[in-house]
Amino acid sequence: MTMDASAVHLFVRQALRKSVQLAARWLEPVGKTRGEEAETIPASFEDAFAVDSTGDYQINGSVAWRDASMVLESAASILRRVRSDASFVCEFEFQPDADQPDDGVTHVRFVCAGGRQIVLAIPRRKIAGGWVQQVELAESRNVDGKTNPNILFLRRLPATQSLTRKERWKLKYEFGLIEIFRNEASVGTAFCGCLGAWCHAVAVVQVKNRISLQSIRFSGTEPKETPEQSTAYAEIKTLMAQSAISESLG
Repeated sequence: MTMDASAVHLFVRQALRKSVQLAARWLEPVGKTRGEEAETIPASFEDAFAVDSTGDYQINGSVAWRDASMVLESAASILRRVRSDASFVCEFEFQPDADQPDDGVTHVRFVCAGGRQIVLAIPRRKIAGGWVQQVELAESRNVDGKTNPNILFLRRLPATQSLTRKERWKLKYEFGLIEIFRNEASVGTAFCGCLGAWCHAVAVVQVKNRISLQSIRFSGTEPKETPEQSTAYAEIKTLMAQSAISESLG
């Protein structure tokens, strides 16, 4: 059981290009120091959407809280900031639109330090009685936040078939190693170059057709920064500021 390989790859690539700069734009500096962010941004969160929590997310496109779920229309997305070390687990449950006329695709994106993103792309095709899905994992690299990012496809996982409307997925990340679970069963693993980069946000991007997000839980690890790392970070910020000034002066 497989989806057409070339069609899936093209579909996922087009979807990645369409949404790749979304989270980076949302995460532009907002005037807080790193210490202030540490106090206000948690390493973990959990939301079953029992109440309207749209205010906890940065929203793009048509998103609405409805019947204990977050409904994302085509080209819509939600993002929530976190502050986690490079060891985290994200679990989410969603329900595709039963009346979707053609293929759909959902992205879950993890925005990491250094302009990198881990992308879990879930394209699905409606079949009689259910869905066929073939997950792809990718890494997006956009160091300066201006140029078109480089997209590295990490792995296409085996196709899965679902006869139910709801699906529970889990991504486990441990310093570069990614493992994907579907309904608690491991689907496959991959390795990416984000390595020890901290995770700063998680975003759900509905590229095509509608989904109903039933729940999401991000279990992160509080970062521990040594004095040497703090000093290095301050020096990097100074060099970046000097570089920006030099560039503006020509």
